[in-house]
Amino acid sequence: MALSADTIWEIRANGNTDNGGGFVDGASGTDYSQQDAAQVSYTDLAIDAADNTILTSATTPFTAAHVGNILNITGGSGFTQGRYQIVSVDGSNKATVDRACGSTGSTSGTGKLGGARILVDAAFNDMVNGNIAYIKADGTHTLTGDCNGGDASQTAPIKLYGYNSSRGDNPMGTNRPLIASGNYHITLENYWFLYNCRFTGTDTNILVFQVQSIARNCYMYNSSGTSNRNCAYFYADGGAAFDCELICTNGRAAETTGNGIRTRLFYCYCHDSDVGFRITGGSCIVGFCIFDTCVTSGLDTTTDDGTTVFNCTFYNCGIGITATDVTRYIVFNNIIDSCTTGISETVQNDGNWIDFNNFSNNSTDRTNTGTGDNDTAYSPNFTDAGGGDFSLQTGSSCIGSALQLRIGI
Repeated sequence: MALSADTIWEIRANGNTDNGGGFVDGASGTDYSQQDAAQVSYTDLAIDAADNTILTSATTPFTAAHVGNILNITGGSGFTQGRYQIVSVDGSNKATVDRACGSTGSTSGTGKLGGARILVDAAFNDMVNGNIAYIKADGTHTLTGDCNGGDASQTAPIKLYGYNSSRGDNPMGTNRPLIASGNYHITLENYWFLYNCRFTGTDTNILVFQVQSIARNCYMYNSSGTSNRNCAYFYADGGAAFDCELICTNGRAAETTGNGIRTRLFYCYCHDSDVGFRITGGSCIVGFCIFDTCVTSGLDTTTDDGTTVFNCTFYNCGIGITATDVTRYIVFNNIIDSCTTGISETVQNDGNWIDFNNFSNNSTDRTNTGTGDNDTAYSPNFTDAGGGDFSLQTGSSCIGSALQLRIGI
């Protein structure tokens, strides 16, 4: 056996690395993971003389309330350290765990049952396919190393939810938990989903996205000031960010590698960076995003395989969209305003479909880019571009020609 796919983990800044940290959803016992301190701290665990999946404690006997909780065995001669699920407790207070926990007859084991754990690499390594982890906004979660878990699966992804005061409250803004990653990063392995968190850091990348890993309603700020660093780094097929805010001082708010094909960026706000989104992977889709005050370019694509950019705003960037030797890309229904150059292609290719875009207040609208039959040149009449509100005021001529929105993050 192994830890259950139904295990739900609790991660808190005020938890403890030695706590059990989890409870199996639907188990008959009492969930002791949703508290800072362990419910029980053991110093006299004993493994049955004949069955090394059975534990006892004379000082604090196991009870039916413990069923479903995760016990973290932290030491003891003959014990295998690790986290174990309490599967059952019989009438003699003997607890059966999900797998062998050491050598039969071993005594004086130590461990903790219940209590939240902290955000460290081990927290990710213990997760199995189908697990859920909740991260509470109870203080700053400070990383002391990279966090890299194992791959999940398409049918049983691993999900991480930030919350403010109660699970499922879907916090916004500064009510989301803050993860200070420093010079470390978190890798969202294959089929990991992350929701409702804030990240600050200075590493080469803050979040690394693997196959079909997704972040939603997250804030990422890479403050290193070093060029060519990233907030979101899409390393493999199918990664995505939705409803996210990304800032990378002197670097790129988001980037794909050549392997980062089919990356999707929707409803994101990329601003005050050198480049908003650099694309080197094929078949990427960018929609309903705002690229604001990006020094070199809002979006920089160097791939030859089908990038699509639609319903976005590019404001106050050096170049709104830079396309280097690109074919088969589509750019439509965007507002490009107050940039040095709106769209710049190294070589004009009329086979790229660029149309229904609104160009206004740019020093140059197009370089090596043809004029679309349905392009417009209206003043957008943003509500408050300087304050990050790019909604269109009533009466804007862009309404009906280029669809825009305000991203409330």
